[in-house]
Formats: sequence, C-alpha cells, structure tokens
Amino acid sequence: MQLYTMGYLAGRADKKLRDLIAMGIPLIDVRHTPDSKHMQWRKEHLEQVQGLTYHWIQDLGNLNYKAALTGSFTEADIRIKDMDAGINQLADVLSKHGKACLLCACSSRTRCHRSVVAREAENQLGVKITHI
Repeated sequence: MQLYTMGYLAGRADKKLRDLIAMGIPLIDVRHTPDSKHMQWRKEHLEQVQGLTYHWIQDLGNLNYKAALTGSFTEADIRIKDMDAGINQLADVLSKHGKACLLCACSSRTRCHRSVVAREAENQLGVKITHI
C-alpha cells in the first residue's frame, strides 16, 4: 500500500492535485477544520472535484493546529484528535484503493502533523510513504 502526503501551501499544489485525481488516488483531508481562504482547498470544493475519492478524517486532525501558525511550532505541540480511530478510517480507504494521499495546508512536512500521521500509518499498516 502506498501513502502520499502533500501540503497545499508548498507550491504547485493545484497541479499536484490534478495529477492525484488523474491517477485515481483518494485524497485524505487531515485538517482539523477543512476550510481555507483559498476556495479550491475548501472541503466543499474538494468534494465537488474529487467526488467519492475525497475523505475528511477529522480524527487525524491536529487539535493544536493554530499553534502551527506561530512559527515556533514543533512536533511536541502536535495533538492528534483520535489517532486510533483515524488510522482505522484510513485503513478502510487504503484497503479499497491500495493508495491515498494525506492533505494538509502546511508547506513544510517536517513541521506538520501529517508526517506524524504518516509515520503512525507506516508503523500500524505497513504503508510506504512518499512526501510530494
């Protein structure tokens, strides 16, 4: 199984999203609040363009997401809502498709909770991780 991760503020995200759609890779939105000041990254828009391959897994959201905006955010500040429940939901998607992509806003994967989620998925589910 393959798990990709992507932050849409990292640049070229629109093209990356089109590529994911073209390859049939489900998008797993792991933002605590799936909203954005950028219309194309709002939950409603993503549901419209991705259809059944869009999944918002709130349990994999970072309860402390606002602290990430301060600039002094570290991995120790990450508080996943319900990792076990979220990983179970992710496992369901992966069992159906064999692949998926975790989506968050953060431009830096090293300072984002999606890397923590990906690592846990790797440990629990044995997925291969690719950060795009």
